[in-house]
Amino acid sequence: MQKIKEPAFLFYPMDYLVVTRRLSKDQKSDFIFLLCVQHFDFEISDKEMFEVIDKDKDKAVLDLFIRTEHNTFYYEPLRKEHLRRISYSETQKQNILKRCNKKNLNKEYDGNTNVKPSNKNGTTDVLQSKHDGNTNDIPYIETETITKTNTLKDKDGMEEKEFIKSSINHLNSILGSSYKESKATSELLLNLKKQGYTLEQIKFVIDNQYRLWKDTKYATGLRPQTLFGEKFETYLNTQNKPKENEYDGFDEILSER
Repeated sequence: MQKIKEPAFLFYPMDYLVVTRRLSKDQKSDFIFLLCVQHFDFEISDKEMFEVIDKDKDKAVLDLFIRTEHNTFYYEPLRKEHLRRISYSETQKQNILKRCNKKNLNKEYDGNTNVKPSNKNGTTDVLQSKHDGNTNDIPYIETETITKTNTLKDKDGMEEKEFIKSSINHLNSILGSSYKESKATSELLLNLKKQGYTLEQIKFVIDNQYRLWKDTKYATGLRPQTLFGEKFETYLNTQNKPKENEYDGFDEILSER
């Protein structure tokens, strides 16, 4: 998981008082220390956790954290804030890159370029460049379409093939499955990528839905068609155990298998 670069995270006093109301002073101190560890490492290793707290005496602190399948721990509200910050930071970075690219293109071609009028698709082809009065063909075509294609790199800076491979590998590692990079699965993942979802968000959905659905009748939904489908955004925002009506229509999806 991408580590957060910010030196601080939001702290809500009222939430802290409610969560820690039954902890001793020493346990509250340990809880704050563990949050700091998670902030910089995203998850807390088994070793780090039990170097700070006693497995039996400090069960009240341990219960505040979720254990993953990899024997690491995380405090869910802080992870949610972490993902929100990553999404915001990446959006800001992409906006800055777009402005810089536009500025550089305008500077590069200003006064030195013959620009063909926009075609029916709304793209502009840069066909020729003047150098000392002579016109030479440029060995490539620079278009708005190409610029847009380049920006379709995932917010993690990944190419399509790597994005698909990493997503499926993580799914298989969590489920113990052997899903392949099929055309259907690849199309689902590329659709999420084009909507701006990151690899880390996909991993989060896989981990979280596995935690919620394992050993339930919904475990059969732990497959690419369901996890990466139209309800992905809902799964991304699912933090706690599912409510009774959360899976309206889900039984019908399972019955189509």
